[in-house]
Amino acid sequence: MIKVMLILWYLLIGIIGFIASGLVIGQSLDTESRLMEVVCKAILLFFIIVFFLIIALIPNFIGAVIQWIVSLFH
Repeated sequence: MIKVMLILWYLLIGIIGFIASGLVIGQSLDTESRLMEVVCKAILLFFIIVFFLIIALIPNFIGAVIQWIVSLFH
């Protein structure tokens, strides 16, 4: 059950990340942007992807910390 919840969590965060990426890319394609604006938006897109990746992996890190703490007292 937990694996199903993690898969759904990854899908939810992935969909939100794709929507955010699409908004950033869509804004740069709609306007006749200069190269510097496109580079800035690409950097912003990179940080958005990293942010959503960190959010998606938080449950794994929490689970690892809990297992580590339990193993200390076992």
